[in-house]
Amino acid sequence: MPSRSLRYTEELQSGDKLATLHGQKGVTLLCGAEDMPWIVHAGREVQLDAVISVVSLVKRGTTGQESEGAAGVSAAASSRRALVFHNSPALPLRTGALVDGRTGASFVDSAGAASKVSWGICRLCPLIRISSRKQFYTGSRGNASGSGRTRSARVKLGEMEMQVALA
Repeated sequence: MPSRSLRYTEELQSGDKLATLHGQKGVTLLCGAEDMPWIVHAGREVQLDAVISVVSLVKRGTTGQESEGAAGVSAAASSRRALVFHNSPALPLRTGALVDGRTGASFVDSAGAASKVSWGICRLCPLIRISSRKQFYTGSRGNASGSGRTRSARVKLGEMEMQVALA
């Protein structure tokens, strides 16, 4: 059995880059729980751990992130594991009104109505770019191919692919 280890593991800090498993990337801004926005869903408050703008859904058509979020909420409610595949039946998206945690005011759209957002549970992976703080793959097989193009039909993996594989 091959072993893998990480050289550095660190706490998340403001300015660190995160990515979902569907390629949505963003830079973190850490704030206290009292400053985080929250959602009103079915008459109750839903506290958020992270806010991700799902621009890739519109630009790239990556609907998997929405499916993963809906499956995550369903799995958390039933205490069962939920797998999402391309041909999985559609799960209902949870939507709610987004409220600013600092002011308590609802975010509104251009017509003045409360902004509706979808929410869910998904995985996040750190993408650390400073070489002294990177997580390095130190297993028996390296992640680099020969020189230039991939050799012997091997797949060339970048940093993001290696971190997702290790997660």
